[in-house]
Amino acid sequence: MEFTYYPNNTFKKSVEEYFSLVVNPILNISFDDYKTILKYIKQDIQIKEQITDIDYLKYFCPDKVKLRIKYLTNGYEKYFRKECLFLTGIDLPIWFKGKGRNKNIMILAQDPLRSLKSVTNSNIDPYDHITLWTPFSYQVINKNRENTPREKHYWDIINHIGDMSRNIYVTDIRKIWFSGWENHTEINFDKIYSEIFKNEVELFDPDYIICFGRDAEKAAVKIKRCFDFRFNTIYLIHPSNRASSGRDSFFVDKHGIRTFRNDNLIESYKIVINRSLK
Repeated sequence: MEFTYYPNNTFKKSVEEYFSLVVNPILNISFDDYKTILKYIKQDIQIKEQITDIDYLKYFCPDKVKLRIKYLTNGYEKYFRKECLFLTGIDLPIWFKGKGRNKNIMILAQDPLRSLKSVTNSNIDPYDHITLWTPFSYQVINKNRENTPREKHYWDIINHIGDMSRNIYVTDIRKIWFSGWENHTEINFDKIYSEIFKNEVELFDPDYIICFGRDAEKAAVKIKRCFDFRFNTIYLIHPSNRASSGRDSFFVDKHGIRTFRNDNLIESYKIVINRSLK
């Protein structure tokens, strides 16, 4: 599966229009800044050896003052005090050329989760900076780093989907995460997320949206109903270990995979995906 530098012909509009409709509503950076970030992501993917934290993160630590969220026009200024936006993160959507011939598949995750461990011993101040990253830490999966095994199973699943699709687009339904976000329902359910998601669907025109988790599934079902989109929705139990208690119900009870065990988790996902994408 090939990471593409720019969407090129994957999207119905230009890269500049994609930026204005999907990235800029959240992140107050210029289009040139965005291109620089993409270049750095591609460069990092190509570099196999360990590089210093400062070099590795230099394009991924804008000050929070550069964050432009529409919440600011909705009376949510109080959430933008330092103590309310600890460990803020945004994952930039990414896209790939798959090995299949005739399917555009969007993978919709839930949110750009962060952990304090991920910024420890780095030049990031979790109060003053946001971290810009890729979904499921794509740019580190082929490096010999501590967190690679933790992320690898996500990409085992996504790579299998790539074998069956022409193009893959990976994004989150909630574009911003910060510690304690779940206590702020105004932010959790702000309409900016559905507006950007609608733009992504219109630009990418997916045949299928594969949803990692129930929140993602609910968002996909709702937007399909509201705007009469024609994509098919496929729900997968979230691959995170936090969802492990529901695996027996999903794989055994719902999909009849009697051989399911945690040590053959990826093969069980592949069976569900193969059945769903026939």
